[in-house]
Amino acid sequence: NYVTTIKKRFSDEPETYKKFLEILHTYQKEQRGIKEVLEEVSVLFSEHPDLLREFTYFLPDAVQSEAKAQLEVVVKEAEERKRLKTAAAAAATATAANRQAAATAPRVAPAPRAPVAAPTPTAPLEQRVSSQPPPPVPSASIAFGATAPRSAEREKEIHRSAVYGKVTFGPTRPPRKNALTVSQAAQKNGRPTMLPPLPTQPTTAETAFFERAKRHLSRKELAPDKPSGRVRHTPYAEFLKCMHLFASGVLNKDEL
Repeated sequence: NYVTTIKKRFSDEPETYKKFLEILHTYQKEQRGIKEVLEEVSVLFSEHPDLLREFTYFLPDAVQSEAKAQLEVVVKEAEERKRLKTAAAAAATATAANRQAAATAPRVAPAPRAPVAAPTPTAPLEQRVSSQPPPPVPSASIAFGATAPRSAEREKEIHRSAVYGKVTFGPTRPPRKNALTVSQAAQKNGRPTMLPPLPTQPTTAETAFFERAKRHLSRKELAPDKPSGRVRHTPYAEFLKCMHLFASGVLNKDEL
């Protein structure tokens, strides 16, 4: 499983995987000592502390304690390098995002100020007060397409119409010739309803008859010899078809 993990991890770097297999082969042939193997693996997996930590369990039991002690320092250094690298990448990403946001943000130019002549200290008080700019007057809201704001009377009229009646900004249209009023239209066409009228419900006698007919036609002796598995071919379904044809006028009473 450890070798499979390394193969998947370095699928884009086949040379690293081949180098790891070469180190294992030379160690199995006793051409290298455990210390040399650990040094080469530490360099090969310097950016992968999890693989370095699991490598000790991959070795024989006789050398695991020695390998764990030697790789412990290397694993801590690799984890610290990985943490610093991740923090630097996150900081670079945040800086680039801030720069992009600042570049795409619209720039609003400050409004130019009108030059105001400063009064001389020796000028009279009235002259100094009159030379100061007047306080800003709040501008009334102007509707879209209008050239001037609406008057207070017009605002009250709109508010009153919104509360007590329909809002309109145009002149009231006179009623059409021969047009019916609301009460006349209701008397002629009937008042509108939200729900459609209910269909004619069957009486108690009719419902009881169809229940008895269903029980009678559902008996086993009336079932077909080879059932087709479909409900529309049952005797009761055929009885309903005949009733529907009679109600539609296709069959007369004798034919029914």
